[in-house]
Amino acid sequence: MKGGLGLAARDILGAQCDRNWLVGLDSAQFWRRWRRRCRNLETLLTSEGEVSILLVTADPLEALAGFFAACCYPVHLWLGNPTWGQREWRQVLGQIGPAEFWGTVPAGIRLPSLSSGTNALGSGDALLPSPATTQIWIPTGGSSGDLRFACHDWTTLTASVAGFCQHFQAICPRTAVTAYCVLPLYHVSGLMQALRCLVTGGQLWVQSFKELQQGEPLPGRADFLSLVPTQLQRLLTPGSERVVPQSRSMGTGGTAAGRAVLSSDQGSGMEPMGIDPERLAWLRGFTAILLGGGPPWPELLARSRVARLPLAPTYGMTETASQVATLLPSAFLAGNSSSGQALPHSHITIQSPEGEPLPPNTSGLITISAESLAGRYRHSAMAPLGRSLTIAVPFQPGDRGYLDAAGYLYVLGRQGNLIISGGEKVQPEEVEAALLATGQVVDVGVVGVPDGDWGSAIAVLWVPRNAAAAADPTLLKAALKGQLSPYKIPKHWLTCPELPRNAQGKLNRRVLQQQAMEILSTP
Repeated sequence: MKGGLGLAARDILGAQCDRNWLVGLDSAQFWRRWRRRCRNLETLLTSEGEVSILLVTADPLEALAGFFAACCYPVHLWLGNPTWGQREWRQVLGQIGPAEFWGTVPAGIRLPSLSSGTNALGSGDALLPSPATTQIWIPTGGSSGDLRFACHDWTTLTASVAGFCQHFQAICPRTAVTAYCVLPLYHVSGLMQALRCLVTGGQLWVQSFKELQQGEPLPGRADFLSLVPTQLQRLLTPGSERVVPQSRSMGTGGTAAGRAVLSSDQGSGMEPMGIDPERLAWLRGFTAILLGGGPPWPELLARSRVARLPLAPTYGMTETASQVATLLPSAFLAGNSSSGQALPHSHITIQSPEGEPLPPNTSGLITISAESLAGRYRHSAMAPLGRSLTIAVPFQPGDRGYLDAAGYLYVLGRQGNLIISGGEKVQPEEVEAALLATGQVVDVGVVGVPDGDWGSAIAVLWVPRNAAAAADPTLLKAALKGQLSPYKIPKHWLTCPELPRNAQGKLNRRVLQQQAMEILSTP
């Protein structure tokens, strides 16, 4: 394969240096920034024993240059999300130890340990030993909303690239991958697109989804487009938004009352319109539209099939360096609505809670063995001890599903409380803790509710501390901004006199979700 997936990062980058591989970005500028970052790293490695880099930027050129430069040196590279709030930043800074900061501090975020006039973040001894090769730490959601990092290296990431190429070889025989990226490069879904294109000698189109949605696509043609379900929904209904009532609350009897009011951040708009013919033709022009980041809803799949879109639903995660199963477009158009068969570098089975393998068409825990599997986790509880947690093989991400007799994977949902909204992971416990910390609520519960645009929307049922706040959650919303990422802030705010808790005080989330659905479905 062109690019040589078995080669080290430095060899691949050196061989392709100055190649025009970006569309929508300046390739020459990328290579200049890459060289500058390489020089930065050589200086750091000469003067310091252990080097950690925290890369946090919304600038795609800076993100790509920093990532690929770090892959060429034995350092710890921590990838950050520029939309993190102060709460998330506190978790991150406690985990990584002293680091060189590459990027821009988001507006409103205070990083007291960032020395004035330098890029040094933190001080003291390194929390992790110097690695033999690049250790790439990618953030992912952990239990109770705690951020944790999954550790990849060049070998696991390129194993994912090789499996992807082999899986699509029959319908895309070109060895050079070409991809149209509208996903953030600080997410594994965006990052892996760049990696596939660079190491195979292909091209990467880079455009923000907002620019694509509101304007015209970039010139030229790529084979692959990657979207999350919410993005596909919006491309199929350009210029329209669903009508959503503005506010509701629950009466004292536990049912929606006539005086109830719902508040929503989704606004109002028009009923969905037909698909623009030019946009439809553009979407049909891809070899495959990869759809991941969360389960697509049946109506979205049905509409895509009617539109004859070459959809390729996927299943994967940060820990597996993107997809480990993908449905080919021909199977999708023939009526298959699964997440496809396992890619060549992975093996998927279904197990019982006791670890026993289950036969076809029997639901259980999705269990993964893959060459692309990250080796370990790190989170705040381990940081002071300088330790990380080895990821068990085979790996169980907490999803339920089944395999049919032909090996097609059907994902049924999460084993735990995790909500996936617009492709982003949200732990309800984290949002609840942030709301309780405001002092404005007596009790609070967060659930996901079905949403035609987001897949699941975040809904909060809360018991206000005073009656005046019941009809207007403005202060609560303001208190969360800057503390949580925007996608974690609830879309629906529902007041109620009390939450369904048992004698031990445990929240009954099933009943809570039923209550939320009842309120939202009442005119």
